[in-house]
Amino acid sequence: MPKSLKIFLTLAVLLAIILILQNRGNDKSSNTLKIGAILPLTGDFGSLGEEIKRGAEIATEEAHAKGKNFDFVIEDDKSQSTGSVNATNKLINIDKIDAVFTATVQEVKPIAPIFNQAQTPLLTVWDSNDYLKTAGPYIFTTGFSTEKAGEKMAVYAIETLKLKTVAIIPQIDEWSELIAKSFEEKFKALGGTITMRESAQVTQKDFRTLIAKAKTSNADGIYLPLLPTSAGPFLLQAKELGFKGKLMTADSFSQDDINIAKNSAEGVYVTTLHADNAQILTEKYKAKYGTEPFDIVFVSFGYDAINTLLEANKISLKNNITLTEALKQVSIDGAGGKIELNNSQFFEREEKMYKVQNGKIELITE
Repeated sequence: MPKSLKIFLTLAVLLAIILILQNRGNDKSSNTLKIGAILPLTGDFGSLGEEIKRGAEIATEEAHAKGKNFDFVIEDDKSQSTGSVNATNKLINIDKIDAVFTATVQEVKPIAPIFNQAQTPLLTVWDSNDYLKTAGPYIFTTGFSTEKAGEKMAVYAIETLKLKTVAIIPQIDEWSELIAKSFEEKFKALGGTITMRESAQVTQKDFRTLIAKAKTSNADGIYLPLLPTSAGPFLLQAKELGFKGKLMTADSFSQDDINIAKNSAEGVYVTTLHADNAQILTEKYKAKYGTEPFDIVFVSFGYDAINTLLEANKISLKNNITLTEALKQVSIDGAGGKIELNNSQFFEREEKMYKVQNGKIELITE
């Protein structure tokens, strides 16, 4: 037998063995539950995605210590839609995952058709909105309502801040445009006037032209639902241009923006997320990572996601139903609060009103 043919046959056998072993490892009929996560571990949402990841790691370690047998695979979508698609294809086609959780509507939109086609449940832990409710039979959410957050700020602007005119400056982004729309509709329904509405680019960091337009429109306030680290420069530039009205934003605003804006962030109003049962989780986080959490709410997203899917698996095995159907029956007391899907695909939470005071985002008690 020619030497070259021997080499070819040897390589062919080795390849066949690798494929067999891979297929065995990826067999979805395995008794081991496989949970995946698609998170923005790098890019604009990186610090928040890292907190979600850490919460999931804490829950995974706890569950394994209690003898629960499952694999957990995390993929970084790099805060990009192409990253979400690539991560989805790997998890479904190579890892043969049973269920996946992700953070936002931006991540869900490009991958929802893939999950529906694969008949694999996808759980969204940060956002809940009208799009997600129509995204298909395998798309679930336990997040905060985007529409209700926009409406809540509009009501507060009219009834508490006594604003009559507002300029709206969102970004060209699924979430930002959605929450801006809900704010605008509610504000106008309550008798307010929108003096301008103009969207910035996602990558934009110079907002001076838009701020100047808002100022000359005689707006009493600006609603700026911008993506992470965009609000910081906006607030600096608003102060630089002498805008004296009220400034309002939404739940993508974080301590990172305050650190950028410094004193320019004082007095900004924010509708944002909350975790109502997170004291114990905070202590677990400090014990594992040796530091205070950057934002315990995001830690709770990952922690509760793992426990939600584990509870669904328990229900699935007990009642001999699919994981997708079992998810609809989940009812747990999560670190972020009660999670109860009540025979549906959606459990919506409502944000609370906060204000930046002394460099921190503080719950409004007034």
